Amino acid sequence: MTETQTVAEPEGLIEIRLEGVPLDDLDEWLETMLLIREFEESLEPLTTSGTQIPGGVHQASGQEAVALGVMRALEPQDIVASPHRPHHHALAKGMTARVAMAELWGRTTGCAGGRGGTMHLNDFSLGYFGSNGIVGAPVGIAMGAALAAKLRRTDQVCVGFFGEGGANTGRTW
Repeated sequence: MTETQTVAEPEGLIEIRLEGVPLDDLDEWLETMLLIREFEESLEPLTTSGTQIPGGVHQASGQEAVALGVMRALEPQDIVASPHRPHHHALAKGMTARVAMAELWGRTTGCAGGRGGTMHLNDFSLGYFGSNGIVGAPVGIAMGAALAAKLRRTDQVCVGFFGEGGANTGRTW
């Protein structure tokens, strides 16, 4: 199935061709990207006041499609680890906004019982091995999970997200 959509751009009209992607999937992808963006935008007033969300919150605005694209290429049993900008990864992997926000507010209904905050979002049942304040740490976590998957003889894929700040760490090399 080929869907074609014409989109207005500043330079004129361009045609986007989406080979084999059902429209229902496209709707779900857009909804997830909007959820991620709205979630992160809602954090700023809660953190700048210093009273509602303790500690800092690092956002990943503009990276919604990266997280979504990677997660939609994975199978549910595959494993993901994140650095200090984790909200988009967690939400794209299937964590609910309610659980993530409860964690940021320090509530017991959060994914880490309200004890971890933004640096320790996790949900092992989703294959989301969590976020970490150490920028390059997800590489080592994903490598360990990959080794465990190999030893168990599963076909799990393990992804460790990191940015340029983690590229020069020993575990990355």
